Amino acid sequence: MNIFESNEGFSGRFDPHCAGSTLQSLFVLAGDIRVKLGKQGYLLDSYLSLFLEGANAMLAYEAAECGFDRGGELRSLCFDMIDRTKEEKDHPFYDTALGMLIANMDILHFQERQTKMNLLYVSLSDEFLPYAVKYFLREAEGKLGDAFDIQKLIDFYKRISEAVGEHMMETLNLRLKQRFLIAPLVPVFAQGLTNDLLYCLTSRDSETNRQIFQMAIDAIVDK
Repeated sequence: MNIFESNEGFSGRFDPHCAGSTLQSLFVLAGDIRVKLGKQGYLLDSYLSLFLEGANAMLAYEAAECGFDRGGELRSLCFDMIDRTKEEKDHPFYDTALGMLIANMDILHFQERQTKMNLLYVSLSDEFLPYAVKYFLREAEGKLGDAFDIQKLIDFYKRISEAVGEHMMETLNLRLKQRFLIAPLVPVFAQGLTNDLLYCLTSRDSETNRQIFQMAIDAIVDK
């Protein structure tokens, strides 16, 4: 089966089930929980307020932009490695990049500086992704920490669960996640970084008139 036989293979399609139930049905469930809480209904309101603030602490477009910017950072490092500016030694990914360059010295045989950079970038991309995600998570956690108190969210969850039963809260949490966290930040960040990688893969070496992805495959086949 060819998953790319239509544009949907690239853009995806809207599936209501992916976003869980409707917002209205989520509110109905929240209303049921509030009724069961009685005079403690304010606990649910506080819980939902905290969740919504946390869900909006970092926007999806910011995560994608952050990933794309990380790609630019790797480009700069690769240029510095090729030009031997000595600035590359200050980068925490330097040792990994140096090891990869030593293992792929053929990269330096090409005439075009841009081609050298692209080939080194591509060879480092698999190892750079988890490195970049680690730093992104630190940033995301910092923004979440500034936006809301997750310990309070946990405490509210426990208190409400004790009153109405944990099953109702588990269902509420699942619906909240499905409706408001449709695209988790880490995959969005990784896609942003991958888009920058795609620019490298589709660029063309002016000396050979071959695209970088072709040259990367050639290097593997020739080994």
